[in-house]
Amino acid sequence: MKDKKSTRHSTPSRFRIGAVSRMTAIPVDTLRVWERRYRVVEPQRTASDARLYSAADVDRLRMIKSLVSNGHAIGSVATLASDELEALTETHEATQPSPAVASVLGYSDSLPSLDPARDDVQDLVILAQLRSWSAFESAVFERRPEALIVEMDALLDDRVDNLLRVMRRANPKRCVLVYAFAAASFLQRLAAEGVILVRAPASHEQLVRELGRALPPPTAAQNDAIVAAPRLFDDATLRDLAMQPSAVQCECPHHLAELIRTLTQFEEYSTECEHRDADDATLHAELRQTTAAARSLFEHALIDVAAHEGISLPPHLAAGVD
Repeated sequence: MKDKKSTRHSTPSRFRIGAVSRMTAIPVDTLRVWERRYRVVEPQRTASDARLYSAADVDRLRMIKSLVSNGHAIGSVATLASDELEALTETHEATQPSPAVASVLGYSDSLPSLDPARDDVQDLVILAQLRSWSAFESAVFERRPEALIVEMDALLDDRVDNLLRVMRRANPKRCVLVYAFAAASFLQRLAAEGVILVRAPASHEQLVRELGRALPPPTAAQNDAIVAAPRLFDDATLRDLAMQPSAVQCECPHHLAELIRTLTQFEEYSTECEHRDADDATLHAELRQTTAAARSLFEHALIDVAAHEGISLPPHLAAGVD
């Protein structure tokens, strides 16, 4: 019985193409073309012919994507062995003018893998490495690190929810999760949200390498200036604006306030919605991002309308928002 359990835990997790696309920043159509023309990886297939990628496939695709972004032709790197890809990738990363992220905050169940005394982290500010989740969560929102490293022995349902809640609110540039045991469904949820997954034990060098990888260019759905924008209007302010008498008959402030309230509610619903699989999680993440973008645009429109009609706004809004 013990041997069977050990075998089950040692089986690599498999990811569907939607999750792999988000993890590697490679569009799904590009993945299919690269596989068909260049055989960059050979994922397994389900009974319904859906692709299933291993963690090694994902690592290989990340390196190939990085090299192509640095000017290499896909045909010249597609057939390289993994150690050749890694050596070439490290050569490019060694010439990066600065780290991809400047500050990192860590949480660990036990001893953290990242050693702040090492020379290879001199350009990286390690704000803290904590063993209390509540202290870690408070520090994330107070200190706003650019990267998070979370190390957990067992990844349980509530821990996944807690990590995703922190990520969605803090919006770090990078989040690395080191885990020992986890259900594949949990890993797929996290991968769909862009979490970098590393199977324990992780070395110091491996974490530094993950933190130093070049960040992918933002897509329209990942535009931080819109998607990650925090709410400008709280519920009480929206309610007050919806009840204000209007100087014009079109009732624009009322309608805009109601639209923003509805979008905010759907944004929260998409965040909390239960995910059945990786594709489902990807869909809800995109819905949340799209809704956040729309909500931000309507908030700025409401500020303009309120200024035009002489409606009083809270000080931080009346002063203008960049």
